[in-house]
Amino acid sequence: MEFENDYFDRRKRLMLLQVLALSDDKYIEPLEDIIAAICDEINWCVPAHCLVPDYSLTYDYRRTDLFCSETGMYLAETAYILKDKLSNEIKNRISGSVPRKPTCDSFIV
Repeated sequence: MEFENDYFDRRKRLMLLQVLALSDDKYIEPLEDIIAAICDEINWCVPAHCLVPDYSLTYDYRRTDLFCSETGMYLAETAYILKDKLSNEIKNRISGSVPRKPTCDSFIV
């Protein structure tokens, strides 16, 4: 639960800062900071979702996690909507992270 609280807090901050940055450029820097923090995460999957149902500590690579997909969608949406305001570094971080994290394939047990 401790991990999940931080995980969901970062996504809430992403969405809030995205909306605020649309109306005021002073929110671009905090938005870029939260985007960088999310891109730095090893995985966008909640750990409980990455184990197969028999709890054998093996991963089923055929599954796509909803939270991974939502995070990728939010980041892609942010990059598209604010493309003229975000730094090239952040846009590159998003474009490098989104295609490789929609599944739990970087999760190591």
